[in-house]
Amino acid sequence: MEIEQYDSNLNIWKYEMRREMQEIIPGLFLGPFYCAKNLKLLQDNKITHILCINDVKEEKIVKPYFKGQFIYLIINASDNPLEILIPNFTKVKNFINNALYTKGKILIHSNVGISRSPAFVIAYLMETKNISYNEAFKLVKSKRFCIKPNMGFELQLKEYEPIFKAKNSTENSSETTYKKNRKRDSDDDNNVDDEDDD
Repeated sequence: MEIEQYDSNLNIWKYEMRREMQEIIPGLFLGPFYCAKNLKLLQDNKITHILCINDVKEEKIVKPYFKGQFIYLIINASDNPLEILIPNFTKVKNFINNALYTKGKILIHSNVGISRSPAFVIAYLMETKNISYNEAFKLVKSKRFCIKPNMGFELQLKEYEPIFKAKNSTENSSETTYKKNRKRDSDDDNNVDDEDDD
């Protein structure tokens, strides 16, 4: 992302926009709970999936409002620097991918959309775009300027970088080995066919 684009977006941010949802990448929206209970807004933006991040203390208020109309995933997490988010990153990534791969659109929200939900969006972008915490943070902040993951979440996201890179490296290595083995097996089959022709 070009730094000029990032800076120019900051100049147009208005304080009231923190109550709105912003499209971070095509099909992925980030915002506060207020947006998740506005059916017209969700329908106008063609939202199909909603990731609701709430604290156990909030779950009577910050909850799915339209269960029959959207596909929901609920993650219980408090906005506490000691809250551990990393174990949920894969589940969230799969849910987001499911929404986007089926041509759906997803809203990711917590109560105010400043700390918890941005942390999950940043983790998703880091892993799927293979970028650093700083790059993912800047990308999200360029669309939703008010984000500020708490210090504990920020540290976890920085710790997550080598974890997902190692995981991606292992998956890519396994895939390469699988493709090589399939090619070798295919070559062996062709050699057998050639011998049969003799």
